[in-house]
Amino acid sequence: MKHRHKPVNQNLDSLTDVLCNVVGILIILLVVTQVCAGKVMDGELAKPASPGVTQEDLDRAEHNRSQLEDRLADIRAQWAEMEPQTTDIRAEIDRITGTLERAERELASLKSMPDETSGLNQAIEEGKRKKAELEAQLKKARQELERLAALHGQLSKKKRENTATASLPDPRPAPEGAKPVHFMCRYGQIVHLDVDSVLEPMYGVIRETLGNKTSFWLSDLFKVKKHFDSHDIGNALFRWRMLVYKQSSSVFGLQSELMWRSQDVGESLAQIRHAGSDFQRRLGSLEKNNQYLNFFVWSDSFDTYLEARRIAEELGLAAGWTAYDTDEEFRYDLASGSGGGGARKAVD
Repeated sequence: MKHRHKPVNQNLDSLTDVLCNVVGILIILLVVTQVCAGKVMDGELAKPASPGVTQEDLDRAEHNRSQLEDRLADIRAQWAEMEPQTTDIRAEIDRITGTLERAERELASLKSMPDETSGLNQAIEEGKRKKAELEAQLKKARQELERLAALHGQLSKKKRENTATASLPDPRPAPEGAKPVHFMCRYGQIVHLDVDSVLEPMYGVIRETLGNKTSFWLSDLFKVKKHFDSHDIGNALFRWRMLVYKQSSSVFGLQSELMWRSQDVGESLAQIRHAGSDFQRRLGSLEKNNQYLNFFVWSDSFDTYLEARRIAEELGLAAGWTAYDTDEEFRYDLASGSGGGGARKAVD
């Protein structure tokens, strides 16, 4: 069986008194503290300035402050001018950095390809070896060509020494009393040689220079040579060059060389094949019984001569020829009045 406790009457007056006393004490302490603090501040403000700081020091400090403010203003202005440049510098730094990164990547890729570079070196060495072989072959071919050219020259001279003319392809003597019509085959071209038009100006200059003399001194011959050296004597296609040569121990003579003005004069092998060519027109106007063809043929134009000779044979014209080396000139001997080859030693 439970028992109920009776309520106890509690008295809180003593507690209230204690709290009130504590609050009062705190208020008193706060007031006292405030009063003391005010007195301290008033005392400090009333103290005189420190005797170590003078007016001069204050002026100097003010001046320094002014200078510092001016310097700060200058720095700010410089910064304002440099700020756009810094943007460009940053961009350039970024570009260079990117270039370096790409270069490093390419270098790394090259380092990873040792086999390819070695293959390239092998290809270069192989090319050098082939080049050396080709140069040796070329040298050998040139030597062979020089040998054949020398042999050809010897055969041409021998042929000219043995006979003045030869007939190809169908040997046939020229008609009795027939007059020659001259053609020159050189530089791959063929051109008609009008003897009268080239001899007339040459003899005219000689007569003008020597007059009516029937005998001549060596000085007279050199006078003629000098005139030909300083003047252009000839026709539209050729010009003359005069040489003084020694006939015997005490006899000298004049010999002239007929020089081509251009290597392009006349007609080529392909051109003379046409019926309307100058060569075929001239041949068509000749009289078979009263005229024949006389060819002066250089070794560089033998094919042109053969084609011209074939055309002449088809027209029924007789023909003869005289061979010349490539570097040999057509000479006319004034003493004998005949032209042809055969070099004579010139006298300077």
